[in-house]
Amino acid sequence: MAPVLDELARQYAGKVKFVEINVDNNRSTASTYGIRGVPALFFFKGGRVVDSVAGALPKVEIERKLQTLVG
Repeated sequence: MAPVLDELARQYAGKVKFVEINVDNNRSTASTYGIRGVPALFFFKGGRVVDSVAGALPKVEIERKLQTLVG
């Protein structure tokens, strides 16, 4: 997932902020969001989770989700 997310981060620079956390080192954050496996993607808008996905997604699916949020 990292290469796809890195590419999308470049593509959406200035529009979307991509953040990666290590759930082993941030167990409280993982617990807060109910992360039970990786990868887990969370989409925030206005500081709130508006969508989430567990497991790997193809780039086109992630882009589709981003487009609905960013326009």
